[in-house]
Amino acid sequence: MLLERKITMNNLRQTDRPLPTESSAAYDKKYEEGYGLQYPDGHVIRCYERVFRYELGLSGGRLLDFGCGNGVHSKYFMGKGFDCYGVDIAAGAIRQAQVFMGEKAIWIQPNQSLKRFFLMANLMSYFPTKFFTI
Repeated sequence: MLLERKITMNNLRQTDRPLPTESSAAYDKKYEEGYGLQYPDGHVIRCYERVFRYELGLSGGRLLDFGCGNGVHSKYFMGKGFDCYGVDIAAGAIRQAQVFMGEKAIWIQPNQSLKRFFLMANLMSYFPTKFFTI
């Protein structure tokens, strides 16, 4: 496996971690084997209930789910009135998310700029600087 060397600022020691392309392939394999959430995590539900709904008074808006996986969290927020967009590096995950998100679930390459995605999004919005609520 190819490894990338990284110096951490805390202790200035070298650590090994997989390159992004290897991470993508590993996640693709996992999703092919049935990996992925079936229900939203408790912390996501609490965040919606306590922060978005109670503190901020949000009952909708546009949400970007970065690293959306199979889209379970996006699906949860869609049920709460949000217009969700999701991006992920795992093509298998995006295929699963597209079942209920359609073209709003976008497969990206590791370390790819989201400039194209945001330009597309800005064309759909009259207020491009305020496109995503969350």
